Amino acid sequence: MTRLAWLAACLAALALTWSARTWPGAADRAVAGGAYFDLDDSESSLRLRLVELCLVSDSAPREDGFTTTGAPSAVPWPPLVHATLALGARLVLPRDEGSPELGGYSEHDLRALLFAAGPWLGLLAALALATAAMVAVGEPRRRTAFIVVLALSSAWPLSLARESLGTLHAHPWVVALLAAELAALAVALRASERIDTTLGALVCGACAGLAHVAGPEAWPVSAAILGVFVALAMRAPRTAKRDGWRSVLLYVAACLALCSISDPGSAAEFWLPDFSHAPRGLLSCSPATLFAVALTTSVALHAAWCSRRDPLRTALLAAALPALLCALFDRRFFAPLTAVALFGSALAIVDRAQSEVRRSTRWRAPALGLAASVALASSAGRCADGGDGSHALTHALSWLRDHTSAPGAFNHPAALQSWRVAAPPAMAGSIASWARRPTVAYQVDGHASTGVERLLEALRSPDVPALSAALARLDCAYLVALPRMLADSSLALPSEGAVAQLLRLPPAEVAPFFERVYESSRSEELGGPTNSTGAGPAVVVFRRLSARANPTGSSMSPVR
Repeated sequence: MTRLAWLAACLAALALTWSARTWPGAADRAVAGGAYFDLDDSESSLRLRLVELCLVSDSAPREDGFTTTGAPSAVPWPPLVHATLALGARLVLPRDEGSPELGGYSEHDLRALLFAAGPWLGLLAALALATAAMVAVGEPRRRTAFIVVLALSSAWPLSLARESLGTLHAHPWVVALLAAELAALAVALRASERIDTTLGALVCGACAGLAHVAGPEAWPVSAAILGVFVALAMRAPRTAKRDGWRSVLLYVAACLALCSISDPGSAAEFWLPDFSHAPRGLLSCSPATLFAVALTTSVALHAAWCSRRDPLRTALLAAALPALLCALFDRRFFAPLTAVALFGSALAIVDRAQSEVRRSTRWRAPALGLAASVALASSAGRCADGGDGSHALTHALSWLRDHTSAPGAFNHPAALQSWRVAAPPAMAGSIASWARRPTVAYQVDGHASTGVERLLEALRSPDVPALSAALARLDCAYLVALPRMLADSSLALPSEGAVAQLLRLPPAEVAPFFERVYESSRSEELGGPTNSTGAGPAVVVFRRLSARANPTGSSMSPVR
């Protein structure tokens, strides 16, 4: 391939990668964020709030009492992602021309900047992974590896869902840092000089530490690489054992040094998949997505291992198994699975292109093409099904912001709040960001605050009076109710409970306890499409009577 042809292929692959992430409706809802993702990406909304807090306080918050009642709960993520986004906003956006509540930055400009951050970060992650594959392969097939990774990234369903417009997930950050870690590993393994091996191990450990600061779900790749370093040190001849164990110590020391800036209170639940509810990973995705991801990963790694067996491919295989098993139940582990699958696919296809590959491995290249075609077809099918459900929730939350007085300062994590909003814990980020109103508890991507059980107990009340009394104990003045709450397995609401009665009964029958103050014009099946009991508004806002809420206009500017 000539240089001009390679550049043209790179530009075409980059354009396809970008368009796939900016095409509305390309994301698989189950891959991206679960039952409420088509209404709003609550995780990204919560990260947006953390970015705003960083801009106001000039430091990354460790706790936030705005999204949980009682004692402030710890922020669910390490500070790397939202602190870096806030730093980028400070460098790009003008100050002292916007709202003083955001430290002088314009809310409209900030949201516009962060809305486009997902595709840009996804493009950088794809370039990082393609560069890592090019470094690992070397001449003469490095250009082929670069193109292969870019082409697969444009159709990889796990990346399309986590790197689309409006998303602020840690997925592209973890993928890019794991790509750098794999590239450093390849350099360290291929080096002939002691200094190159030492620097490779040091850089590899530094990238591992940064990856864990971006997201603890990076551990399958780091654990596999550490195992490879230890195995090489144990099998090294006596004269080279000191160098082998030096690489191990440098890798561990660099990783721990950078991990120390992460949240020191991280528990096992942050490192392991969440098994407390229904699967939120590949098992909840469409069959086409599950088939494409599983086939691509298994075939690529098997082909790469059969063509050549070396420590780099050993590390990929050792990382693939825990990453795939965890990704079946938790979507956070899509990042290490993406890095391993696409990196291994590049190695497999490049090895297949070389003449010394055995004839028994020729069937794997068409299988990889079949898997990529299924992934692209499933993404194209979702593009045709994109809806406008996001407007229903954002309009309701904007109404709540415009027509209620603020119960307290939203831009300080420890500010006292005179009342709160009750809603599904998975929507806490959306309410905190769009409505700028405090919530009772949050639950996002395996992380949950301490007030989740109290909130769920209140929502499971058997009748309307009991729900009103339970919300009074939680100091909630408003309730955001959706028909799909009745089908949400994580809430486990009774089919004839208080929330179902509020959504089905006429307003006059619940008037002594609740007032229906807002309902969306968009309708939705009560109980979900599989257990429908009629249609109703997609989003309804109730005000608890005798609450301390003042339904007057707020001085804050509305969200547009």
